[in-house]
Amino acid sequence: MGSRDSAFIATTTDDERATELAVMRSMVENRPYYVYRIRANYNIFNAVETLVHIWQVHGIDTPPDDVIGLAMMDYEYSAYQRIDREQVESVVTVTRDPGTGVPIFTGHSNANFINRDTHASLQPFTLSDRFSISNEPAFLISGPPVMAAQFEPDNNRTDHVVGCFSCIF
Repeated sequence: MGSRDSAFIATTTDDERATELAVMRSMVENRPYYVYRIRANYNIFNAVETLVHIWQVHGIDTPPDDVIGLAMMDYEYSAYQRIDREQVESVVTVTRDPGTGVPIFTGHSNANFINRDTHASLQPFTLSDRFSISNEPAFLISGPPVMAAQFEPDNNRTDHVVGCFSCIF
């Protein structure tokens, strides 16, 4: 999952997981969380494949099972540096009723959304191949979730992206 000091925005292919994370975070911190429905594109990479690739290229043994397990459990993909506003189809704001604590979901569509037939990258993220990494590269795409989102499913592929946890717009 991405963090604010990361070049990556963590996403998931599981819309239920994105919503679950937003609800859980809203229980911990009394503030709104957002679940975005986003169209995936070439700038979104499979996190597990990217982690394994980074470890192999930089000769850092094998990624720890817990790191890979978390990325697999979250069906994680990572967007590099940005998700353009044209990719955001809609947002659901998750808040809590102050009296009961029950989650409240409020949805809005994005007038700037452009519906295109795009897909997540089939390759791992490789830009880091040019740099020396001396510590565990898992920190490049790990950290606490701050928001949640979901992508429009792509019925032609099994690796469509349906969520992002650190979207800052």
